[in-house]
Amino acid sequence: MTVSISPNIRLTIVKVSNAANGFLVVWFREKQNNQSRLLKTLSDNSYAAYIIQTPVLVFLALSLRSIQLPLILKFAIVSPIGISLCFAFANLIRKIPKADRVLQIVTDEATPFGTFYALDRALGREHARVFEIFPLSERAKS
Repeated sequence: MTVSISPNIRLTIVKVSNAANGFLVVWFREKQNNQSRLLKTLSDNSYAAYIIQTPVLVFLALSLRSIQLPLILKFAIVSPIGISLCFAFANLIRKIPKADRVLQIVTDEATPFGTFYALDRALGREHARVFEIFPLSERAKS
């Protein structure tokens, strides 16, 4: 049995969701703008964890292949273990001498959202900007 939702209700749901997202972004930016030591470590290792997540999650999923469990339960098991392993391996990988220069995200305080140029810096290029995000008001000024 399918339930039909009118277009007006769908539009209202979208508007409320967007308003809630906007409120949460502003609230966290203004009121929760702090980092503990753990969050700083996780933040520093986030890019390396992103890079190595596929092999870690595939290995975990294949290791549970022979166990007969519902898929949602396997997901509930693999997700927290996979996230923890990804960040643990990322922390270990970043301790390799030259790997840290490639696997860290560097932000430039001059731009509103930061600038990612870790790869260029690792390759010896002087602060070449690979990816920048500017609000429309900033683009209009330049």
